[in-house]
Amino acid sequence: VSKKLLNLTCCEGKLLVESAPAPSAPTPSASDPITPIPTTPAKTPPTPTARAPTTPTPTVPAPTTVQQTTTPPPIKTIFTAIEGNETIVQENSFQNVTGILVMKVPPHKNYTESVFMLQQESKTSMLKTGDICQLTHLPNYMNVSAIAEEFEENELMNLAHNESIKVIKYVLKARVSRYGSKRRAEILPEAQDLCENIPLVKTNDFEVSKTEFEKYKSGNTVFFKNTR
Repeated sequence: VSKKLLNLTCCEGKLLVESAPAPSAPTPSASDPITPIPTTPAKTPPTPTARAPTTPTPTVPAPTTVQQTTTPPPIKTIFTAIEGNETIVQENSFQNVTGILVMKVPPHKNYTESVFMLQQESKTSMLKTGDICQLTHLPNYMNVSAIAEEFEENELMNLAHNESIKVIKYVLKARVSRYGSKRRAEILPEAQDLCENIPLVKTNDFEVSKTEFEKYKSGNTVFFKNTR
């Protein structure tokens, strides 16, 4: 071992180990160039940038055009007639879309108010009077739209003209059956509304002469045959 590194001295029976001083770095001379040691700059962590909260832009649906179908108002007319010494003003209402004609006859003589409802397509002929509705088949000779047109054309005519075109028919009604809730649901909605909360019966109608009609009203027996 070189003595430059270790000096061994015996002292008091102990072995001392003395470390030689570490060699110093050589001092650079003026002629030696100094090579700079590159320094790596410390990396600065990026500062997080706070993002402003984004509010989603609501999407407005494009307006939709809804085509509304409006039912035109009914054609309303009146028909004035004379029975005995009474002037009777009958109110009529015809709806072109549904083909329903409603005729309201005010009370007169010994008759209560009567409301007639006619419709060609369903062959509906309904009479509401005395808190009961009577439904029967529309006669083949009746043309509902033609009747409504006659009312409209003759509305402004005088009483004499109305009397000249008035046609009187005498009809007796025979009850056949009563309508329950299931059968009521099968008739016209307008007829259901007209007869709500009152009895509804099916009838067979028999056309009679004025003499037979007056005889029946007097309590006498009338014999007739249904030709329909």
